[in-house]
Amino acid sequence: MELGSGQTTVDFQAQAKTGNAVFVIALLVLRYAQQGFRQITFILDNARIHGDEMKDALAELLAEIALAQGVTVSFLHTPVYSPKFNPAEYLIHRVRQQSLYHLPASMPLNDRAERIRRHLAQAPLQNPQQINNILKHIYGLPKSGRL
Repeated sequence: MELGSGQTTVDFQAQAKTGNAVFVIALLVLRYAQQGFRQITFILDNARIHGDEMKDALAELLAEIALAQGVTVSFLHTPVYSPKFNPAEYLIHRVRQQSLYHLPASMPLNDRAERIRRHLAQAPLQNPQQINNILKHIYGLPKSGRL
């Protein structure tokens, strides 16, 4: 978790409860509020726990906390199974391009994994400008996610 960057990722268990999501998001809001952020946007998938019940419970909780006053929390939801809207999919594609294409089918899995590790250790997959371009591309896609 790297709060200073303005980007944080939280992965919940497959059977996470709404209360867990509310608690974690509230903590993140408070940490960002301490750093002076006043607008916070969470990008969520379409898991059931990310519905109105969670948002209502979060709003109630944050209304009671002085530090959260003046902080606007908003949510973006990705469409159901939407790899074109997921920045990680673009990075996975890049890993495949750099590390796995044109390998003999007989290469053992351990050797493939080592090749990926080597490529990832050499340099970042993408620089900030490339990531910015990916995000611009994603935001420019039609809402259906189809090209």
